[in-house]
Amino acid sequence: PLEDIRKDTVGLLPSSVSGLPRDFWGTSATTTIISLIAQQKTDSLPEMLSLLYTILLAEVDAPKGDDGKSGLLLARTDKLLDLGALEQAQALLERAGPTEAEIFRRWFDVSLLTGHEDYACTAMRAAPGFAPTLQARVFCLARNGDWNAAAVTLATGETLGFISQTDADLMSRFLDPGMFEGAADLPPPSPLTPLDFTMREAIAQPRPAGALPLA
Repeated sequence: PLEDIRKDTVGLLPSSVSGLPRDFWGTSATTTIISLIAQQKTDSLPEMLSLLYTILLAEVDAPKGDDGKSGLLLARTDKLLDLGALEQAQALLERAGPTEAEIFRRWFDVSLLTGHEDYACTAMRAAPGFAPTLQARVFCLARNGDWNAAAVTLATGETLGFISQTDADLMSRFLDPGMFEGAADLPPPSPLTPLDFTMREAIAQPRPAGALPLA
């Protein structure tokens, strides 16, 4: 039998391509590596960014003492998203397999931004326990054509306090925009999540003023 994939070792660039040894992380603590990755700037010199991409995408062994909780994979993915590298982040997550809640949440967000929301919603329907939020479940029910279930889930979530009034207002317009023709635009949210962005694009609601994150 094949062993389970150790997600922190997953990468897109084998050692023969990256030039990094399999034991690249050595005996460093996983928490230290995660902290250092988070500190890396996204506006460094091109040579530094090229090296950073190589490190983030390299297929190397997890550091010794790794706890097996996929923290290093998540840190690498988050930095790729900071850099706006959506396709690379999506490929990394799919190679690891979105079989854990935190990995699935990031994969779902990336899928929204790359236009693969139907694929992500199909995966969520097969494993509903991985739904990152109730809002995501409502969105996917609607995308799968089950508008009645989406409306009932939205109403239930709002009644029980799992969906805020702000989110409910946006989702109600997304489910039935015709009911709100001529109504004033909703105020832009802060922060703007990938799901907010996708729904607002679909019904022509304004986005926050100023620059958006690269992703």
